[in-house]
Amino acid sequence: MKKTLGTTLSLWMLSGIALGEISQQEFEERRQKATKVLFTVDQVETHLKQYEEARNHFYTPMMSYSKAYFNGVDRWTSNWREIITTVEFGSSYDAYLKALQNTFEKQSVHLQELRDLSERVRRMKVKVLEALPPTISRYSHLTRSQQEVVKQLNQRIQELRSSAETVDTKTMDYLGDMTLINDISSQALIIKIKQELIDNGQYPVASSLKRYSEMVAFESTARPIINDLEALSFKMSDYSLDFAYFQAKSVHDRSISLCRKAQDAIRSSSLTPDYKSKAAARIEGLCQSIATNWNTFAASGLSQPEMVYEYSFLKFYEYQEACRSSSTDVDCERLKDFENISQEALNSYSQDQLKQYEETWNQLKFENQ
Repeated sequence: MKKTLGTTLSLWMLSGIALGEISQQEFEERRQKATKVLFTVDQVETHLKQYEEARNHFYTPMMSYSKAYFNGVDRWTSNWREIITTVEFGSSYDAYLKALQNTFEKQSVHLQELRDLSERVRRMKVKVLEALPPTISRYSHLTRSQQEVVKQLNQRIQELRSSAETVDTKTMDYLGDMTLINDISSQALIIKIKQELIDNGQYPVASSLKRYSEMVAFESTARPIINDLEALSFKMSDYSLDFAYFQAKSVHDRSISLCRKAQDAIRSSSLTPDYKSKAAARIEGLCQSIATNWNTFAASGLSQPEMVYEYSFLKFYEYQEACRSSSTDVDCERLKDFENISQEALNSYSQDQLKQYEETWNQLKFENQ
């Protein structure tokens, strides 16, 4: 904030300083006091702006992720409750196991989505704490009304910091509980299925329970690996459609390592031959899909500068539209700096510079900064 003589004089008056016939020493004392007041007022203004940015750019999205997370936890827990309480074979145990496996798969995917949301909550918490200013400790030289403003600002800073830490802690606590619920639910189903088998009398108990245990082993061993590869496959599709060359390349490089580890993990697992074959086929299909998508994208005929330019072109108009909203999650001020960077300029960039430029577009979203 630019300081004018009028601003300074007004602050002197607010501090109870009256100008008049005074000695040089007294004038100097008053000048120092006014300077101190002016510095603190500047500090309050800066801290208030930092507080608002932390709240609007990081805390608000954190609470949105948290709300989605806890609503998802409720649905996920209710699903297990429903699965356990409605054990009905109907006319076919095979059909029941197939339906149950589909449900297990959905629960596994849902659990991974909740873990991703919890990670977003954690990242936003870190950003809130980084963006929040410290409280102001020295302000006794201000007037009472000014001191009250500082007290209120300090209180808001402390409350926001405490709230962010509390929400993150509860999220992590629930995540641990969910892992336990997942294990307990599988064990509870064994008891329910065994009782149903005995009451039903149509199916052999030992072999039927064995088939259930084999299915659970597949879901606990192979499903998380398959979920990770499916997530990479979706990312590869999105990045290739957006011409995000370096991000697509990163996914491809990660998939090579993950695919090798996935096949090794399945081969060395205790899964039955049928389930090993099923897992291996799904993993191979996903790995092949990622590789094919990458090879097609990389052979598009466009140069790296051309692909990066296309990506920036798409992102610019996406972000420009987002900046029309008062509650945007885009750093619209920084967006202006990239408006006039042409493809000709990108042609002179090194590969490292192109990669950094592509990544910078992601960082224009506050949550990625």
